[in-house]
Amino acid sequence: MKQLVVVGLNHRTAPVALRERLCVASSNLGQALRQLRNHPGVHECAILSTCNRVELYTVETGELAEGQASLSFLEEKFGVEPGELLPHMYRHALDKAVEHLFEVASSLDSMVVGEPQILGQVKEAYLAAQRAGVTGPVLHRLFSQALHVGKRVRHETEIGRLAVSVPYAALELVKKIFDDVQGRRIVVIGRGEMSELALRHLEKAGAGSVIVVGRCFGHACQFARRFPKAQARPFDHDLHFLDDADVVLASTQAPHYLVQKDAVRELMRRRRHRLLLFIDISVPRVIEESVNDVENVYLFNIDHLQDVVDANYRLRLEEAQKARDLIDVEVREFMQWLEARDLVPTIQAFRKYLEDVLEQEIQRTLSNGQQLDPSQRQLIEDFGKALINKIGHRPIACLKSQSDPFDAAVVRDALRELFHLNEH
Repeated sequence: MKQLVVVGLNHRTAPVALRERLCVASSNLGQALRQLRNHPGVHECAILSTCNRVELYTVETGELAEGQASLSFLEEKFGVEPGELLPHMYRHALDKAVEHLFEVASSLDSMVVGEPQILGQVKEAYLAAQRAGVTGPVLHRLFSQALHVGKRVRHETEIGRLAVSVPYAALELVKKIFDDVQGRRIVVIGRGEMSELALRHLEKAGAGSVIVVGRCFGHACQFARRFPKAQARPFDHDLHFLDDADVVLASTQAPHYLVQKDAVRELMRRRRHRLLLFIDISVPRVIEESVNDVENVYLFNIDHLQDVVDANYRLRLEEAQKARDLIDVEVREFMQWLEARDLVPTIQAFRKYLEDVLEQEIQRTLSNGQQLDPSQRQLIEDFGKALINKIGHRPIACLKSQSDPFDAAVVRDALRELFHLNEH
């Protein structure tokens, strides 16, 4: 009997030093898949390799159909000793393997629940296995349904629609204040990692011109070159670089406030008090807190954004339970398909057994010396066929009617044992 197995490790079970040793580069994936497929007992396989996980999905037969082929593959390909691997590995079979992939595709197993990249990575893993010619009906159905489940979770729950990172929360804040990011003029003070991520979110959402300001103009120019719409400008304490800005994003370090209330008050007079949003994600802060008291100025710091992130993450976890309920239904559907597929050889073997018995008895009856005309012979054959159909109907119907995969397996195994069925 073939068994579906997943063997792997991820960000929760293994340190990055081990994960990076087992990472399969996309350029080497086809060769790795064929190497895994060539292990004894492996009929189908796929490899999902990302920065956070390495997982091997196999359809196996034989006494060692427990993921042993996957472990052997990892040991051989990467030279990793079993003692290094086993403490960090997990293994799931049958319905647990199905549930695991569905949760992965739905981003429930990701470092950040709800992140969108994993669904595309699952799709690429499946396409790579197809190109390598190592998939079959089970993995085709499994990965196709996993992609369907991932899309359902994203469309039918709120799991991916709530900001759970500070840079993304900054984007959501701009949308809340201005209703629309399209065409907004952005000024970035400093060149911190979070400001770069936030700026990329803003550009992707349609932000307009970008000005990068730094106390070191050369560094500001280098940073600005990373963005197609950006230009650098020197910092001045009178804040003239903010005269036309809509959003100010600060992520830098300084021994004192770079933006102070008096300068902002004068700035807003020049701007005729047109709305201005400050987002200070610097630690320590570089925008004076009292700036928020100036008319038509809004100031948010990293704690405000973190509060949004924390609240949204709690909501994502609530949405994750809705996703798991959806996955439970999808897992049952897949397992019913898998069990029904596994029942076909047993049903075929049982019918053949009955037909062989009928043929033997007809031959025995006809060989006893009686002379039967064609109509009499046909009558005996029709009677025999009707009889074996009656005998076979109840066991086969019972086998097909089991909604629980475990019960179906019990009936299947009973038929195999009772009639010594040969399914090869």
